[in-house]
Amino acid sequence: MKPMLLVLLAATLAPAARANITVLLARSNRDWLPVTAVTREVPLVLENGKLIQASSNAFRLAEVKRYWRGMPPPVVVRVEGLSIDHSTVRLSGVDGIESNMRVVSGTLCSPVALERVFAAFELRGTSRKPMLLVREIGTLKAGEPRTFEFTFAPPRGAGMESCTVHVYSDGFELLQAGQGPEALREEIGRRIRANIAGVTRGDPQLFYAPAPVRPAVTEPEAPVPEVKVAVDIAPDGSVSSASAAPGVPPAYAAAAEGAARSYHFIPKVVDGKPCACRVVVPVRF
Repeated sequence: MKPMLLVLLAATLAPAARANITVLLARSNRDWLPVTAVTREVPLVLENGKLIQASSNAFRLAEVKRYWRGMPPPVVVRVEGLSIDHSTVRLSGVDGIESNMRVVSGTLCSPVALERVFAAFELRGTSRKPMLLVREIGTLKAGEPRTFEFTFAPPRGAGMESCTVHVYSDGFELLQAGQGPEALREEIGRRIRANIAGVTRGDPQLFYAPAPVRPAVTEPEAPVPEVKVAVDIAPDGSVSSASAAPGVPPAYAAAAEGAARSYHFIPKVVDGKPCACRVVVPVRF
């Protein structure tokens, strides 16, 4: 058996390479429609309000260029240990026999529970056109790593040299931790701008709120379930400052303020323009 060929995500190597998220398209009759879910290897697309099966042999990736109001906040997942290996067949009394099949494997973890998760693997080799492998992942539980392993046959005469994975839930591509905080901020900004486009007046709304980290408290005090934090919201929805309410244990105050500074809001809109404001939000541990 040949040594395992480890391949790094393109997002890890070049975080700024992908400006926008992508959508996976599958052919349904003569049209290319966004894939909403995958059952094993069969893509499901939404047509006339119903999920129908599309071709499992015709896929393509397209960059999302138009964002719309109501688009949910992004979810950041971790894809680790991504690798491609030769498959082997083992017979009784015989050493492993290497076949032409390949196995792509790794681990996927999400901070929140996700349904209808699927992945599109861009496999590049000696041939000019990358191979697109689409497979169902299924359900992800919050904080629980999920291992995946898929066997596939590469094009004849084409060696596999690299792999980029795109992960989706309900048709929305998920960001990956390896893309870095700047990519996340840019993606949040696009979605916030889409949510206030055409709005003439509106109050601030919490849009993106990652879970806080509970402090490791050594004092024999009761856990604090919630901390009220006053935040200053900039016109772009980011938080410029955060101050915990008086009387909160210092460790919890620092943890709550740190979490709140990573929040993003749909900003207050007055006369069609986003503006700065201050609100008090609960940070729940």
